[in-house]
This record gives sequence, C-alpha cells and structure tokens, in this order.
Amino acid sequence: MKPFIPLRVRILGVFSLLLASVLAASLGLVGRAQTAQIEEGLRAQLKTTVEVFWGTFARKQQQLETSLALLSGDFAFKQAYSTGDPATIASAAKNFQSRIGADVVWVADDEGTITADTSGIFPLGSDGAEIISIKAALAERPASEIFVRGNTIIQVVAVPIKAPDVVGVLAAGFRFDDKAAEELRMTTRSDVSFARSDGVIASSLKAGDRAVLAASAGELMKADYRLMGPAGARWLVLSRPISVGMGGVSVFIQRPWDAALEPVRELRSVLLIVGAAALALTVLVGFIVAQGV
Repeated sequence: MKPFIPLRVRILGVFSLLLASVLAASLGLVGRAQTAQIEEGLRAQLKTTVEVFWGTFARKQQQLETSLALLSGDFAFKQAYSTGDPATIASAAKNFQSRIGADVVWVADDEGTITADTSGIFPLGSDGAEIISIKAALAERPASEIFVRGNTIIQVVAVPIKAPDVVGVLAAGFRFDDKAAEELRMTTRSDVSFARSDGVIASSLKAGDRAVLAASAGELMKADYRLMGPAGARWLVLSRPISVGMGGVSVFIQRPWDAALEPVRELRSVLLIVGAAALALTVLVGFIVAQGV
C-alpha cells in the first residue's frame, strides 16, 4: 500500500520544485552567459595587446632602418670606419647608439667579422655571420630579424656600408627584456612575457607567476588560448611565435581569468540569496493555499 500524502503537501511540493527548477536554470544560464561575455572581452584585450606589440615592433624597425640608412652613408662615420682602429670604430658605434636610443650596435667588416659591439655579446673578432641580417647585408640586402642567443632576444636591422662596394655592415637593435615587457604592460594593462619551451626569458609577471608560466610554456605554445595556473588564480594566455628554429621564442600575453570572473561569482551569490528568499516565500504561500484547499 502506498503511503498517503496529504494534498496540501503535494501542492506545496509542486510549488517548491517549480521555483527551485527555475532558480537553478536561471543561475546556470546567467553564469554561462556572463562567463562567455567575460571570456570574449578578455580575448579581445589580449588580441589588442598583440596588435600593439607588432605595431611597436614595426615602428622600431622603421626607426632602425631609417637611422642606419643615414649613418651608413655618413661621411664622418665612413672615415671613422676606414681607419680600421677598433677604439675609433667603437666610439662611433657608441655615439650612434646614444643618438637613436638603440640597445645594441654592431659593426662588422667585409667578411662578417665583428669589429665593434656596444652590447658585449660578441668579442671583437667573432664571426658575425651567425646573425642572419648581417650575412644578408654583406650581400647588399638590408635585412631584419629576431636574434636569439641564450637568454638574449634582440630585434636587429642591418645595412651594408658601401664605398662604393660593400666594405662592412652596420647593425643596430632593441632588446626584448623585462623593461620592454613592462612598457607594454603599462600601455595595454596586459602582462607580457617572452619565453621558449624550456623557460621564460623576460616578463612583466611577478616571480611566482613567472615560474608557473615557465612550467607551462611548452603546452601554451600549442594553442592560441589556454588557461594557466592553479584554480582560483588562473590566467588566460594568448601565445604568438616571434622566432622559429632552435631558438624559437613566443610572446605570451596574459590576463587574470579568475579575478575577471569575480563579478560572476558575486552575481550568483546575489541570485542565490534572492532565490532562497523567493523559495521560502513560495513555501509559505503554498502552505497557506494548501490549507485552504
């Protein structure tokens, strides 16, 4: 024999179940809609930062190309270079570096041997032909590249020095370092990192988040967008390659994911409180109605 359930209890149960279902559905739909909207906004912000990065890259490249073209044809510089004196050439290179605000200036002879290096990366007499842009400039083709050596990343432009044949190469560049990453962060409010699959080279992230990125860099390179970090402190990351080959480096743009979802959690809490109050009121009204049936 089935247990007897009073009609008032059944009416009350129907009211309660109906409202609970509506409440659960509302929480789910609102949560998903808000999360999707926030994710779309974060992706748009990350894309904007990438565009700013490439815009900055193009602007600096144009600056280097214009400055190098002028200096490589400058009579005073050619005179300093023609002396063959390392101190004289180094002095001319440092003077040029300060004039254009570059981080690195290299001068190579007609065989690609480094005769001046303001960065200290190459000892004098080193073979500069490993720098692709210098090798191209020796063949009378001004060129640019992202040069990677160890934990050094440099945006390089090189042009030939002619008299009238090619007698050497003049190259200059800007570093991708913590300072460059921080400047991009200040402009876009997105954190920026430069990393390989084996670790981070430069970043605007704090030490703890930088370590998380270093551990995940290889995986993050496999897709445009990925989440990194522990639950509750995750980041949405967009990666783009800037250098290929054994020195392959990518730029990573990061925005806090869980922090951006905080409004969604707050909205869910408000809806839950309102829903609980509505459910309690429904139970009360349902009980009164059931009593009258």
